[in-house]
Amino acid sequence: MVTQTPSRVVRFWADRTSIPAGSSTVLHWHVENVRAIYLDGAAVTGPDGQRTVSPAVTTTYRLRVVFAGGEEVYEVTIRVT
Repeated sequence: MVTQTPSRVVRFWADRTSIPAGSSTVLHWHVENVRAIYLDGAAVTGPDGQRTVSPAVTTTYRLRVVFAGGEEVYEVTIRVT
């Protein structure tokens, strides 16, 4: 009998990827079938999560997802105008 590993699902996005200085936006993630999730190095929870960010300058946020076979990094850049 062969047991199939469920395929992982990862989505990482922001409400707005371009904001005026002094504004904020919300980062969102949805993950399934992974072992761990890190947003900019800090552990976060799933399957659904969000974080409000207010970068002073254009900033790239990284979601690192650890799964049975390795890991992947997903990025969202918030451009501050």
